[in-house]
Amino acid sequence: MRPAGVQHYFREIRGVLKPTGSCLATAFLLTEDSTDLIRRGRSSLSLIHNLGGYSFLDPMFPETAVGVPEQSFREWYENAGLMLQPPIHYGSWCGRGTYKSFQDILLLCPII
Repeated sequence: MRPAGVQHYFREIRGVLKPTGSCLATAFLLTEDSTDLIRRGRSSLSLIHNLGGYSFLDPMFPETAVGVPEQSFREWYENAGLMLQPPIHYGSWCGRGTYKSFQDILLLCPII
């Protein structure tokens, strides 16, 4: 999903969550670590095509896999009235040796 779509989804999620609800979100978060692993060729997703603040895998089909800077992702969910229930579980997609899943996993809940 491209940034505008992600931001829209966060607003919609916040609109339907009960005060005690939570949302399991997955993403390809671009961090110093993941970016370094991509650069070294360790990632199964070469998110090397940059398009104004996010990176993607396939120029012909950009939404196939989109990487977003973690700080941008954080700003988007916070602007929508959501907060992180730590920790972030970083995924194996970028070549990490320790992971819980393929994608990065975040648990978000409403800011009350």
